[in-house]
Amino acid sequence: MVWPSTKRHVLLAIGTVIVLLILIFIGVWLWGVLSGYIQPKTPTDKRALVKGFVVIASGMVATLTAIAAVGNLIDARRNLQNHGQPCSNNATFNRRAQDGRTARLRQ
Repeated sequence: MVWPSTKRHVLLAIGTVIVLLILIFIGVWLWGVLSGYIQPKTPTDKRALVKGFVVIASGMVATLTAIAAVGNLIDARRNLQNHGQPCSNNATFNRRAQDGRTARLRQ
C-alpha cells in the first residue's frame, strides 16, 4: 500500500526537478541573449557579461525566495485558522487552571 503522503512527496520531488531544469534552461538562454547583446571581445567585455548575468540571476533567485516566503505565510495563516478551535480550548484550560490555583491559594 502506498501512503498518500508518499505520493505527494514523489510529485513534489518531480515538480522540483522540472522547475530546476526549466531554470537551467532559462539561464542558458539568458547567457546566449546577453552574450549576443554584449558580444564580448576583450576581458572587460567578458567581465561585463558575467556581471550582468549575475545581477539578473540573483534578481531571479530573490524573486523566487520572496514567492516562497509569501507561500509560507499563506500556509502558516491557513494552519492557524484551521487549528483555531484547539487554541480556544487551550484558553479555557488555562482559565480553569488559573481558577484552580486561586482556589488552592484561598485554602
